[in-house]
Amino acid sequence: MDVATRDRIGLRSPEDWRRLGYGGIPGACRNTLTYKIHPLFHGLHSMYPRIAPVLRLASAILESPASMAFLYTIIYGHRERQDQLSNQFNGECTVLRPLRGPEAVIRDKVSRALDKYSEFHEFRISTPPLDDNWEGITHKSDIVCCITDDGRHGLGACTRIKTSYVTKLTQLHTEGGNKLEILNLQFRTAVTLVHELAHAINGAVDINLYPLMNEIELTGTASSKIYEPWYEDQRLAELGFAYENEVFGGMVHSLPNMQPDHPNSIDPSHPVFVQKWPGTMTNRHTKRRGSKQSMTLYLVSMHFIHNIQQQNFWDYHSAYRDVSKLRIEKTIGVRIQTKESDIDSTWDPEYSSEGMWPADENDLVYRDALGGDEAEYSPANTSMAATLNATLRDLFERVNSPQQE
Repeated sequence: MDVATRDRIGLRSPEDWRRLGYGGIPGACRNTLTYKIHPLFHGLHSMYPRIAPVLRLASAILESPASMAFLYTIIYGHRERQDQLSNQFNGECTVLRPLRGPEAVIRDKVSRALDKYSEFHEFRISTPPLDDNWEGITHKSDIVCCITDDGRHGLGACTRIKTSYVTKLTQLHTEGGNKLEILNLQFRTAVTLVHELAHAINGAVDINLYPLMNEIELTGTASSKIYEPWYEDQRLAELGFAYENEVFGGMVHSLPNMQPDHPNSIDPSHPVFVQKWPGTMTNRHTKRRGSKQSMTLYLVSMHFIHNIQQQNFWDYHSAYRDVSKLRIEKTIGVRIQTKESDIDSTWDPEYSSEGMWPADENDLVYRDALGGDEAEYSPANTSMAATLNATLRDLFERVNSPQQE
């Protein structure tokens, strides 16, 4: 479909979206995973057996080659102190560089570390305060642990996952809800679990946390602040999203909840997006430099969400050890302008994949073959919430709902 055709009809038809993998899932449309649940999730499984498909998926993601490689860097990598960053942020700042090694060695060492760490980590299901819309949050505990071969010490942790993930999944299963929505929500929940584990595992090997914990216990405060390490030269220090970036090729998220009366509820009909990390996210405490002028939120296809929850996907994945197997294809998305006033002055849309892909008048971005002249780069003219709600959610529902009749 070329640019002129898209301009004439405004949007792609449902058939086009199905052809690109955004709807029309064949077969039974269910999770067929038989993957062994990792000991880290045994506590959740015993309390909430209905979410076993989520825990199997999270276990498979956790033990995938890209995940193991990233966790190998967190667990055994050298944390290089950055005095310039430490002075800028008024706290100790370090940078992690990727640690390489034979795949078999990485898998063996990380697997043993994760097994050990399962003794020092706890998952809980919890409801956020009304003024906080987190999906998962990890707090360090006061339990000292050692999960490495070289004797590094750190602290255990407790991770709280939003209650509505479990309640909504239970409701959908009990009432025989939309199967695509079940797969969608199971995927989002599994991503949240492994995201939070990246934070928790970092704390288990950060020896700086232990003396800081003692100081807090004795004085009620700490004289210094220790930040999570930056991963390579990334703009923000946030290991959960850095983990997602390495495993999925970007940060995975869905639309924010637009129901002011139910700020902590989950809407499984919202499509899932992937965007380049750090995307539009900003954090004044750990921001190295400004944001790009515009970002693109790419739709995650239902084919990907369905396929990743099939056992044959992982059987093939295990056989070929493909590090890029979980990378989400970026085909269609929406370009938005960042709200951040501090823009990275070195960013040029002509030399960035965030700016080179053409967008139509609705700021929909297409990265498949255009079959015609390329459109000019144009930043978004509408707000993110309005564009996403009015366009993408409507398309998601129109494309997928008829398949459940």
